[in-house]
Amino acid sequence: MFNFLKTGQEFHRLAKSFTGIDALIKELSYNIANRTIAEDEVVQELYALIYFTRVGIWDRLDNNNWPLDKNIIIVPSISNKRISINLALKETHQKILNLSIQYNIEDDFEEIMEKGTMFKIIATKIPDNLKGAL
Repeated sequence: MFNFLKTGQEFHRLAKSFTGIDALIKELSYNIANRTIAEDEVVQELYALIYFTRVGIWDRLDNNNWPLDKNIIIVPSISNKRISINLALKETHQKILNLSIQYNIEDDFEEIMEKGTMFKIIATKIPDNLKGAL
């Protein structure tokens, strides 16, 4: 019974991670479009966003082995309908990858997602209170 509750909690955290990351993507895209943020700040925010995606979404998926096509999730910022985890994942991944390509950090994107050296560097720069919120 407790495992079921823990799984439910983790699934809820996954939905919150998708929603939060999508909100950050939209905010960053808005700031880029309105030129209210310097390019070096965009890159730093992208690094944090990629890190949050890796830890908040991918690690959670890896730890719980949920089938991506069978589990339905509600992420209102991505769709007003119920969608598969796989669709939410593809939407989120593609948005961040496109921004990474735009700012020529696609290699860093891959390295962070694979938990390479860049992941470790970024992890040291993320405040503990933000890490705990993931």
